[in-house]
Amino acid sequence: MPLIFRRSALKYFSLIALWAILFPPDLQACSRTIQVGVSPITQSLIVSKEQVQGGIYIDALREVSRKTGCKFDFIEAPFVRSLHMFGVSHEVDLIPIAIQRTQLDQAGDFIPIVKSRIALITYGSAHTDPINAMERGELKINIVRGAPYASSAYIELIQRLRQQGALEDVAEPNIIARKLQAGRIHAAIMPPTTFYQAMLENRLDPKLVQITLLTQIPPVLAGAYLSKTRLVPADHALLHTALSRQFQSPAFWQQYKNTYPDWILKGLEPAVSPR
Repeated sequence: MPLIFRRSALKYFSLIALWAILFPPDLQACSRTIQVGVSPITQSLIVSKEQVQGGIYIDALREVSRKTGCKFDFIEAPFVRSLHMFGVSHEVDLIPIAIQRTQLDQAGDFIPIVKSRIALITYGSAHTDPINAMERGELKINIVRGAPYASSAYIELIQRLRQQGALEDVAEPNIIARKLQAGRIHAAIMPPTTFYQAMLENRLDPKLVQITLLTQIPPVLAGAYLSKTRLVPADHALLHTALSRQFQSPAFWQQYKNTYPDWILKGLEPAVSPR
């Protein structure tokens, strides 16, 4: 083979190798920027002063962006507003984490991520058996208004507490944390991970927090929602595969363990075995 031809061939194949490194075959960028609704609801999704700060869900989406070439535009809004933007006004393509609910199932495809138990959470309580105290109507309890825990066991418990006059609905977890700290209520009913962010923001002493799982209530399922209507089929298929792999990976579950202390992780498990 002539030397000139060898050099040309070597240069040609070197360019092909460089192209493959810079643009791998599986790097199929989405056809447009993906609009993501984000809200500062837990320590795993941190938003401050209208700027997305991080958390394991933001980190996971950045990793998906790196692997697929898809770009994400994070739109910060209160959680209820984010759900409306996804399920009603159809302004966003993706919600990274939300409890599964019928209204969202109609608008998007659900990617299961975690299962969480509901807990009775007390702060500095003198009750050695808070469950019995709750059943006897001795506790003033708060829940977050509109929380989508639809199991019959949860609904029956809430109805019974209302009849006892022991229950009050409030707008969001921070209100509950402040009322617990001030001694205005005895307990809250919610997933521990939801309470954790409010606990940190209001500087409650974690040593005074007691988590008692309500085992009679089935775990709630939470995950990501991907729009059925806003995305072209190719983008939807690419993102559904990439998000499922990322959110259901062992590395992602390890990030959960690194984010929360063991006493908060009580009753929390992957919705799908990490693969």
